Amino acid sequence: MIAPEGLMKRPNGLDKFGKEMSVRGGIADIIEKMDSGRMILCLSGGLHHVQSPGEQFPHLFKTIKMNLVSLEILEFKSKLSPEPRKRKFEIIEELQRYINKDCP
Repeated sequence: MIAPEGLMKRPNGLDKFGKEMSVRGGIADIIEKMDSGRMILCLSGGLHHVQSPGEQFPHLFKTIKMNLVSLEILEFKSKLSPEPRKRKFEIIEELQRYINKDCP
């Protein structure tokens, strides 16, 4: 199971630089090492309503919504470039599409 959303949202839904949440490059490195099985993407759209950066204590009893997407790793990777650097950017782009399409 992987949660590809990489940046922490503020209460306004943006990161500390005022940008929308995006996939971080490290997740592509993890996927590169995986050669078989299934990968489940856990898409929450962020947990900023539970605890935002800088808050000392989380808000208790908040509802957390999450969508799960199950992917076959070999099938996912078969659509990508064989060139490692290009493939890393393609993984990030593909995961960002899932975030944009499937986050609650």
